[in-house]
Amino acid sequence: MLHTPYTLLWFKRDLRWTEHPALGGAIALGLPIYPFFLWEPEWESDPSTDIRHLRFVWESIQDLKSSQSPKPGNFFLHRESSPKFFESIFRSSPPKFLVSHMEVGNDRTFQRDIRVQALCQTYGVKWIEYKQQFLVRGLRRGRKDWPAQWKEWMRSPMLQIPSERIIWKLDAIYPEFQANLKHHPKFQIGGEKEGKNIFSHFVEERVRRYSPCISKPEESRIHCSRLSPYLAWGNLSPKWVYQLTIKQQATSNRYLKNQMNRFLSRLFWRDHMIQKFESEPRIEKENFNRAFDQLVKAPDPRLLQLWEEGETGYPLVDACMKCLIETGYLNFRMRAMLVSFLTMVFWQDWRLGTNHLGRMFLDFEPGIHYFQFQMQAGTVGMHQLRMYNPYKQSMENDPDAIFIRKWLPEFQKTPIPEIHQWGKEQSLFAIAKRPYPAVNLDLALQRAKDVHFQFQKSIEVQKENKRIKQLHVNG
Repeated sequence: MLHTPYTLLWFKRDLRWTEHPALGGAIALGLPIYPFFLWEPEWESDPSTDIRHLRFVWESIQDLKSSQSPKPGNFFLHRESSPKFFESIFRSSPPKFLVSHMEVGNDRTFQRDIRVQALCQTYGVKWIEYKQQFLVRGLRRGRKDWPAQWKEWMRSPMLQIPSERIIWKLDAIYPEFQANLKHHPKFQIGGEKEGKNIFSHFVEERVRRYSPCISKPEESRIHCSRLSPYLAWGNLSPKWVYQLTIKQQATSNRYLKNQMNRFLSRLFWRDHMIQKFESEPRIEKENFNRAFDQLVKAPDPRLLQLWEEGETGYPLVDACMKCLIETGYLNFRMRAMLVSFLTMVFWQDWRLGTNHLGRMFLDFEPGIHYFQFQMQAGTVGMHQLRMYNPYKQSMENDPDAIFIRKWLPEFQKTPIPEIHQWGKEQSLFAIAKRPYPAVNLDLALQRAKDVHFQFQKSIEVQKENKRIKQLHVNG
């Protein structure tokens, strides 16, 4: 460790070199920099963490190494608990500054950062955090001016990092887990280089069918941007993606400009949801609209297991879950259907499903995950109820059953009309070796509608809606 005044640069979910505010801020301080990534055992054991996340991050770190010039230098990888790591460094050779980006993580990372901040105060270290996306820390009022501020920030000049100041020498490689992080061919590979390649291919080619395919489980795998894991783990900067999309629009025809505008709107809503979570992080474990605390659902471990394993008896639901388990990716509409099915059809509390899908989503982003889960579960209270009928979704978004047959090969010889109606008549059960629907869909959806509509009319829910609007919408 350095013994002169120096800056600690903490890489977290910002594994890139391009448009990196924390890196630029550390360089601007003018002191020697000790850049490092902290591979925390607590992260590995977090119930929302899966080997797919560890692998993606490891690939991202390897990409950082390979993309740099051969100039000598250091980038350290430490596998240690954060309180122990910082206590050791601060005690032996405290830095003048600790620099990182503003992370909006789950409760584990929030509590970790509180402990780190306390250590900084104890040892006289100034912790400087930089925005990775537009975010107002500690915002406790509405969002009236937030959209305009977001656009202004996204259009502000990108930070140019002097390449000669980027240095690398990977330290502390751990062979005991490195061997387990070999790339899996069914998953997207991590790293800034791969993220930039996927972005270029999207805006130059795949965006042509962005809107027509966005809800379709098979076509979306090609024509959606597929940038979500690169944004979630910080391989790409949201501002970089935004500004290069705008640049591509300048030379595109009217139709392509419209497709890119739809994509850009998703970038806005991404940051908007992260801001909601920053303002009210309790929604990781509590109902967004507190009035729904009165809605108690009896847990059913059998139904939860069927949902997690993709054995519910509803073809599209099961195909989606098996696809997600195998590849880590599913388009937004099908993700929403999985949550809706768990909470509305199987009538399970939304909290029972958050960790499983968190582990399955390669692009797990806490700031989006918990709010979206509650939107689909109907516990936000101020949005239109989302109750996805899997039969209807199947016929509309996978009419030829290409996706279903891909992930449920038992249906290869089953006629398409019967796949879309699977289980409506018990005689069809013998056609393929798939489970019969675990619950009656019509009865389940009717119960959900009756209960939720009654809740939405209640004085308690309406009162909470006013509070939510004041904090998250109107100002």
